[in-house]
Amino acid sequence: MIKLLIIAGIAYFGYKKLKSIALREGTMSRKVEGKPDSGADDVMIQDPFCKTWFSRKDAVHLHFEGEDYYFCSTQCRDSFLASRKS
Repeated sequence: MIKLLIIAGIAYFGYKKLKSIALREGTMSRKVEGKPDSGADDVMIQDPFCKTWFSRKDAVHLHFEGEDYYFCSTQCRDSFLASRKS
């Protein structure tokens, strides 16, 4: 019986870890246009640079030229800034 509980616990924590990795890798943020900030951080948004979808709570925020942008990573944010400076 104890072995079954240990296996179930390992399976549960493995599932949670894989799920969190999949959410980070498979999602990104977009600029939120014309929508008031409702405080809901768990909405899915799209990255304006690489177009990947991700949870807003994991976003990298940038206020640029009077607009708010949300990115999936600092690399996408930096690439976005570099493309705007060219």
